[in-house]
Amino acid sequence: MQRIWTDKTLNSMDWQFKPPARQSSLSGEAFNEGEYVVCLLYLDEAGALQRSDLRSEEEDAFEAPGGLLGRWKREVKAPDEEAREARQQLMATTEELFLSLFEANGEEGEAERDALKQLLALMLERKRVIKREGGIVDGVQKYRHPKQDREYAVPMGDIDPAVLIRLQEQLQLLV
Repeated sequence: MQRIWTDKTLNSMDWQFKPPARQSSLSGEAFNEGEYVVCLLYLDEAGALQRSDLRSEEEDAFEAPGGLLGRWKREVKAPDEEAREARQQLMATTEELFLSLFEANGEEGEAERDALKQLLALMLERKRVIKREGGIVDGVQKYRHPKQDREYAVPMGDIDPAVLIRLQEQLQLLV
């Protein structure tokens, strides 16, 4: 379970992270141990946040109707190994999702992408994965990822409470 404290509201959000899928969201075929699968975070036709786990070769056939927000890869492990690595996988997946949000292009889903950047940045800062650099300038907070020696500009604004609640509810089902 991850808890996020937002600077402005000091309210907490609890997110339950579901275990990785054991089969493809597109074909329904079971993944094999050791196989690398692609995880996609996107908006569906109704604008709801969704997650799909696919085989690498299925990625080109997959369409994200409301826009792709993030993408990462993970290795399929044996169920007993997954339990042992669940904590590490959770942080790695959260970090990879955060990093992938900066690679996504396009205006579709930009507001949701910015809200996710802000929320995940706060979570990763709390876990000391990234470090805040200076203060907020023109609505942007700079963070440094020490291991990558890379800087990320994260939009920091007031997130609409409805968007925040929707993201919280939907992220419970996604990651």
